[in-house]
Amino acid sequence: MRRFERNILILVSGTGVAQLLPILASPVIARLYGPAGFGYFAVATSIIGIIGVAATGKYEQALLLPDDDLKAWNLAAAALLSALFISLMTLGVLCGFYLTGLLVPELAWFLWVIPLGVFLYSSLQTFVSCANRLKNYKAMAQNRALQSFVSVTIQIVVGLMFPQLGALGLLIGFLVGHALAVALIAFRVGCVKWIEKIQLSRELIWQQAKRYRLFPLFGMPNALANVASRQAPNLMLAFFFGAPIAGFYSMSNRLVSAPLGLLGNSVGQVFFETAARKHNQKENLSPLVSRIYKRLFLVSLIPFAVILLYAPQLFTWVLGQEWLEAGKYAQVLIPWIMMMFLNSPVVPVLAVLERQKTQFTFEMALLVSRVSAILIGAIAFSSPYVAVCLFGGVGFVFNLFLFFYINYLVRRPLTI
Repeated sequence: MRRFERNILILVSGTGVAQLLPILASPVIARLYGPAGFGYFAVATSIIGIIGVAATGKYEQALLLPDDDLKAWNLAAAALLSALFISLMTLGVLCGFYLTGLLVPELAWFLWVIPLGVFLYSSLQTFVSCANRLKNYKAMAQNRALQSFVSVTIQIVVGLMFPQLGALGLLIGFLVGHALAVALIAFRVGCVKWIEKIQLSRELIWQQAKRYRLFPLFGMPNALANVASRQAPNLMLAFFFGAPIAGFYSMSNRLVSAPLGLLGNSVGQVFFETAARKHNQKENLSPLVSRIYKRLFLVSLIPFAVILLYAPQLFTWVLGQEWLEAGKYAQVLIPWIMMMFLNSPVVPVLAVLERQKTQFTFEMALLVSRVSAILIGAIAFSSPYVAVCLFGGVGFVFNLFLFFYINYLVRRPLTI
């Protein structure tokens, strides 16, 4: 077995557990919290995801690129310092909202949940990238399994013992799972040891931050636009139609994307390291990219076909009759989710080839188009179903374009 495939299998083993547990627990959690609880949970985690993905300045994506550990660990320090700064800024903004009445008292827990969630989320991404640099895929796999198990267990226990907490019970599980995952992955990558052995200094941190400035300048807006466009339905559906509708969308996306997303994310992390190494050695990336696309297509074909045909029946059977609408949403999102599943593992090739500017333009156009699609569905048709259909259609068209662009890019002759 090739090293590339072996590393993917290691990650998939841990990620499989991480994704399987929430799916197996969904019938229980869905009945404990209901569509409204999931809706508020989706809004909070969407905000955390949007801010958290940009909080590091995307320096964690550059951790695979430095040619020695001294530079890499100082770059990791820059990412963590940026995450801390953005988290504190988020706390200040939310306090301002609360004091001016823009944040209602019922959601006062946003004051501590959102900033803490941002810091934990962004810190976890940084340490996972450190493990990726060290090729410690076993640690990454174990970390994901622990995070998922702890989150799901706490969400069920809190839902049973303190049902009055509502969505906050889901968020407590989310935060505790992330906190333990950060602690574990930091220990497994030898965080304490490299702090002691490797010289961390203000000058070196600043030097590496300047060297990889394209990542915060273009990589961060790219990631921000991408996550914002994917999380837009949670926020906008909640705003226009209420939390239960956002809960329907969130659950449909969770159950459809998660099972195949576990493979896509694992492939993507191994691909990034492999593509960066091959590009540094002046090797052509086209065979690697083509192999990934073909295998992901074959893996996804049957599951997506089943969901396309039977999603409403499956959702009501597994989650209960009140989740029928979530099944209908899953059906219309399938074309977009399939194209996103095929593209997401190989998108890092744009960073490897330093095409951040092109990616930024793409992500901004996608964000504007997705927001416009939801606005049309909400304002012109007053229908959440139409809004979700238009959102999925826009995602499919843009991902189809991205598929052709990536294949064109990697087939171009190398410039040496």
